[in-house]
Amino acid sequence: MLALIDLTPGLAKLALRRIETLCAIQAQDKDVDEIYFWNYAPVFFDPFLDAGATPEGSRTAPDDLLDRLQEAGNEFVEVDAGFKIPESQRARIDCCQMTVRKEGVAFVAIPKHASFYVETREVPTRVLRRAVGLS
Repeated sequence: MLALIDLTPGLAKLALRRIETLCAIQAQDKDVDEIYFWNYAPVFFDPFLDAGATPEGSRTAPDDLLDRLQEAGNEFVEVDAGFKIPESQRARIDCCQMTVRKEGVAFVAIPKHASFYVETREVPTRVLRRAVGLS
């Protein structure tokens, strides 16, 4: 399962503010490692479902996306702004959260009717700053 995060300047600012909050808490209590916020859901999807579907308005084909992820060491890749996940590939989610760590944020979701969770790779602070336009 993969995730599409629309990293808008607003979301990036929110994430950076929350990282600052975590750092302030850690200054008071060294045992704090990460904090969680609910309901920040990227679009989780399975590119193997309906594999022939090409995202609408996108120049990135599903196979190309998987190749790019493999080349990036399965971290994350940036896609064009028109990239849209076909409805047939979207995963239904019971709940989702933003995990805030000192170095960045990640997103966690529990797929509907599942007994497991999925987590994105961490979006580093440098990428968040670039999304806001601070770097």
